[in-house]
Amino acid sequence: MSSQIKDQEVAAQEEIWQFILGFTATVVVKCAIELGIPDILKNCESPMTLADLVSKLKCPESSLYRIMRFLIHFKVLGNEDSPFEATHGKDLWGFVATNPSHSKFYNDGTACDARAGVWAVIEGFPEVFKGVRKLVDVGGGDGTTLRLIVEACPWIKGINFDLPHVVSIAPACVDEDCVAILRKSREAIPQDTVKVIVVDVVVGREDDHEFKVRD
Repeated sequence: MSSQIKDQEVAAQEEIWQFILGFTATVVVKCAIELGIPDILKNCESPMTLADLVSKLKCPESSLYRIMRFLIHFKVLGNEDSPFEATHGKDLWGFVATNPSHSKFYNDGTACDARAGVWAVIEGFPEVFKGVRKLVDVGGGDGTTLRLIVEACPWIKGINFDLPHVVSIAPACVDEDCVAILRKSREAIPQDTVKVIVVDVVVGREDDHEFKVRD
């Protein structure tokens, strides 16, 4: 099966799911209005946590969390903090640093994602690893990503660079900061012997979304 046919099938599946679940937004907004959530938030003089809202509405926390997450994600409601911070009082990295069981759960999840995503890069864009003799995975977690790359490209010496919970004290970077950091990194490295490889999720795709090199 050609890649074009596969893409058409994926696009068709996405469209079908949009039709199937298209009523969700209407139902969730209707539910929020009936519960009086907008009025409660408007009349509250200070930001409310999820626990405060649960106490006010007398409803199950798990159900209200899903409603609020949906409303915030689709920008029906605004939120200065993420739903995670509103629930736990700290960001993900701070929470992981003090909860070993959640840390393992998070690491297992990212490793699972890596097993799917890394092979997409290796199979779809193998030339990115040509000429690479040493690869440093910054923030490499349990090393799953690096292990898969080295197994597929045995000529590469891999270095997994990470420290326990180091990101919990690191400043958060917005997209503009990340771009600035990568530009500085690119200026600092020898262009003929070193390359920076960035793999990220693209929200929305163009017709020519095949793997490619960007200057």
